[in-house]
Parts: sequence; structure tokens; C-alpha cells
Amino acid sequence: MVPRRSVCSALLWFATLLAVSPHAEALDAEQVFEKASASVVTVESQDAAGITISFGSGVVIAPGEIITNCHVLRNGVILQVRKEGRSSPAYLHFADKVRDLCQLQAAPATSFTRPVRGLVAMSDLRVGQHVYAIGAPRGLELTLSDGLISGLRHSANGSIHLIQTTAPVSPGSSGGGLFDQDGRLVGITTFILKESQNLNFAVPATWAQELSSKQTDLIEQRRRQQAEGKSGVKDRDAETEPRTSDTGDYARRVQDKIQRLITYPSAHGGQLRAEFAISVMASGWPVRVDLLQSSGDSEFDTKARGAILAASPLHDAQEVHFEGLRNFRVVLSALAAEQAQTKSDDYPALKHFQQDIEARVGSVVSERDYPREARERGWQGLTIVRVTIGQDGRLKSLTVVRSSRFAALDEHAVAKMREIQLPTVPVELAGREFSVDVPFRFAPREREL
Repeated sequence: MVPRRSVCSALLWFATLLAVSPHAEALDAEQVFEKASASVVTVESQDAAGITISFGSGVVIAPGEIITNCHVLRNGVILQVRKEGRSSPAYLHFADKVRDLCQLQAAPATSFTRPVRGLVAMSDLRVGQHVYAIGAPRGLELTLSDGLISGLRHSANGSIHLIQTTAPVSPGSSGGGLFDQDGRLVGITTFILKESQNLNFAVPATWAQELSSKQTDLIEQRRRQQAEGKSGVKDRDAETEPRTSDTGDYARRVQDKIQRLITYPSAHGGQLRAEFAISVMASGWPVRVDLLQSSGDSEFDTKARGAILAASPLHDAQEVHFEGLRNFRVVLSALAAEQAQTKSDDYPALKHFQQDIEARVGSVVSERDYPREARERGWQGLTIVRVTIGQDGRLKSLTVVRSSRFAALDEHAVAKMREIQLPTVPVELAGREFSVDVPFRFAPREREL
């Protein structure tokens, strides 16, 4: 469970940010960059071998706390936050997948201590305002561009849910900051529309504040439910606590899922273990991961924490149902040196085979394959299909290990896998059964994240 102090301190920081008053005179581009760039970082998502598989930008909103887009983190086992030669491991603190906003905690928290100067309230946004984007497009750290707020897009309830801007951004800018002429944070740059003329979008900066607020609501809901349970008084509509056997079975399944991603070798074999407490939302995304018992090896502890993020969502929300938070513990172990070496030796061949498959099937599904509701709402989908090859080198099975939440899309991914001719099995893997996970990212072709 998230300590009250950590959530309250985060809310206090946000309240301070919103209280900052703008200067009487607007700053020029050089002055905005000088004031705002200190709070912008680069976020890297790495696989188990420490190889960067995706990168984006992030914004420091409190000491050690970084906001970025959740899609920047996808498929990552290890997270790193970098700035001008400094780097720090990080882990997921809060997540809102619907809004594509994730909050990271840099470790140690003192690594990045210069937060944004303030947040611009949605009521203060106007079409025509001059804004500046700072991020790491194509990995080019601390790149500045400028433009206007060219549109404010509203949701069905009338609130702003997208800020359209002419400030140029590119892949790698996701998670970066959009600032006003006083250096205050207007939004988090999130996506562009491809094959269009300068259509770039950010989500409102104040949504970052609501990450902490949502967490507080979940915690208070859980506390009320626990208090009602202890007093023997329970509202008939209130959530019932999962049975111990249910939670235990759930924890074992999640632990097995995470353990599959760990390839860290240990001279002590299975004796090198780390215990974590996890609080997970009904969506399957963890909102808190605490190290209860260190393995004694800080590098393994960091990679084990990264494996928890890589395995998320920890369950399929269509199959597992509960309200509020579910709290449980997992014990993750390093591998015996010989077993880890085998995984390490196989890694290049497995990666090559996986990339060869991805090149044959393509990873983005076209607009016509999108369900109407998902297309209209702009929902994104990711299906991961586990491809198992038998000892004879032929396809043995296809299993959806991560659902896009749309059955039609999952079925389409499996069908595409059956259509292609599999690449030749690498010599290193010949005569053995093995599996690779192939991602299918479903999005309208003109929209790039």
C-alpha cells in the first residue's frame, strides 16, 4: 500500500506548482529554455540484457519524480532516466494507461531534483498561445522547438483532453514538456498525426496532478473497506476482500509470469532472492512496488523490479475482477549461473529470430482492422503472441500472452502469424523447443506514438 506521506507530499508539490504566478512580461525562447530545460530528461526502456528497445522524454514534477507517457515504457525490463551524462535506474510509481501517463521514481530520489516551475491550469489555455516543446526527438537530448496552441480538443463532458500544437515534435519527444512563455508546464507531448501537416498533440499538464489524486482515492477506498470489515459493518455494495486462497493463487501466477523474464546469473544459484510488496489496480497495472527484503545484490534488485514493470499488466482485466487495490508479495530469484549462461548464449539467436518474424508480419495493423469504437475513441491496442517452435523446427503453438482487450484484434494477430512462412531456425537453436514473443501494435496508420 502506498504510504500516506508519499502521496500527500506529491500532492503538496503539485499544489505549489499550481500556485506559481506568471511573470508580468513573457520570456524569450532563450530564457524559457534556461528555466524549463532543467526539468526535462530522457527516459530509456531496456530489455533484460540492458539493450535499449525504446526511448522517450520525461518531465521532473517533484524531486526524483518523473512524468512520461506509458507507451515509452512498453516491453521494457529495465528503466533508466538520463540527463547530460547522468543516469539513474527508475521504477513505476503511478500509472494511468487510459490517459497514457506514467509517473516514475528515480533511484536514488536525489538524482533529479529540479522540477518544473509550475503547471498551467486547463482554464488558462487559449488557442493562439505561444508554446515551446522540449524533449529528446530521435534521441537528441534537450531539443527546443516553438509554435502555437493551434487547437483545444474537448471530451464528451466538455473538459480538455488534448492540446493541439504547431510546435514540432518527433518520435522520442513522447513524454516531454510543452511550456508557456513563463516556462510553466502546459502539457506532456504525446503523439503526432503522420501524413498530416504539423498536427502534434499533448495531454494537459494538470493530468499529472490527478495521478496522485487517483491514488489517494484508491487508498482511502481500501481503508474504508478494511475499517468496515473490522467493525463487522459492511455496505452490501462494498467490495468483499478476496479470499486468502484466491489472493495466494493470484500471487503465484503473477510471480511465475515475472520470473520468466529474469535472466540474472547468481553465483549462489537460487539463494539470491528479493521479496517485493505489490499493490495492483483492477486494470492489472501496479501502482506501488516496494522492496521488502533485498537480495544483497543491488543490481539484481533493480532488474527484478524492472521485470515487474515488463510483466505488466500483471493480469488480464477481462479475466480477473476486483475493485480498489489488491496487495500481495512475490519472491523473485536469480538463476543458477549455468542456466543464466544458457539463456544469455541463446539471447542473440532468439532476438534475431523474433526480429525476422516481426519484419515478415509487420507490427502495425491498418485502420480497416480497427473496431469502430476503438477508432473513434483513439484507443491503442497491443497484442503479444507467443510463438513456440518444436524440436523439428516447425510451428508448435501460438498463444496470446497479452491481449489488446479486443478479441477481433487478438484473433487477427494469430491469423497473421499463421499466414507467414517462418524464418529458418538459427543453428544455435536447432533441435530444441523454444519460444519468442511477437508484438502486434494496433493503431491507425496515420497516428504515431
